[in-house]
Amino acid sequence: MYLCSVPEKTVNQPKSGEHKLKDMRKIQRISELEPTIGFTEFNIYQDFNQSFLTSELGKLYQLFPFSDLASSLGLKESSSGRNAYFSPEGKIALMLLKSYTSLLDKDLIANLNANIHYQLFCGVRISPLSPLTNFKIISEIRCEIAGKLDIDSFQQVLADHWKPYMENTSVLMTDATCYESAIRFPTDVKILWESVDWMYHQLQVIVKSLKGRMPKTKYDKQCRHYHSYCKKRKRRQSKTRVLKRSLLHLLNKLIGLLEEPSGLMVFD
Repeated sequence: MYLCSVPEKTVNQPKSGEHKLKDMRKIQRISELEPTIGFTEFNIYQDFNQSFLTSELGKLYQLFPFSDLASSLGLKESSSGRNAYFSPEGKIALMLLKSYTSLLDKDLIANLNANIHYQLFCGVRISPLSPLTNFKIISEIRCEIAGKLDIDSFQQVLADHWKPYMENTSVLMTDATCYESAIRFPTDVKILWESVDWMYHQLQVIVKSLKGRMPKTKYDKQCRHYHSYCKKRKRRQSKTRVLKRSLLHLLNKLIGLLEEPSGLMVFD
């Protein structure tokens, strides 16, 4: 069933060529159809419109000043060429519908063709016999709006429209959550290995500045053991104790070498 249809006889009957051209259009704006709706068809339209306004989507539609939003974005009707499928207000409504439904562009067009409430939300009437198939029209409208969007003026229009319904407008409330994203669980093995690794690299810097040789340590061996331990999904307590004891022994040796820099004065 159509949302509305053009009666066979009207007061200002268009010419046959104009009437045929109008019927060939896949999509028509409801604002253009309302003056030509017959009495019987108008009652059907009123029923659809009333059910839409009482629905959740219709209540959402009544919250937005689409005309003011279109003016703030600078969306206007094209003065030359073919008329756009959607009016400036309909383009904004289509983007809101996209966000509200979270549908892909292709799925949104399919639902728009079949759902009368979606059509009323966007202010269009789509013929069931000639549905829209070009889903790229949504991305084109999105790019058009993105190129004109000034978020400050856009928000100001919404704020002015919603201000009569707001309470305590002098109070600013915000929810701030701060957390450190780079924190790891501080196990004993991790802390010991990071200490050993830092001490070893400090030792390298000191030996290089003294032009000496690196003393023999078991750093490379413990490095292999540590990385092998980290890759295991299940770590037995006996393996953990052995690794902790080895890292403690190596850390103690590195501390002793750094506390006695004279022992590092070994030249080639």
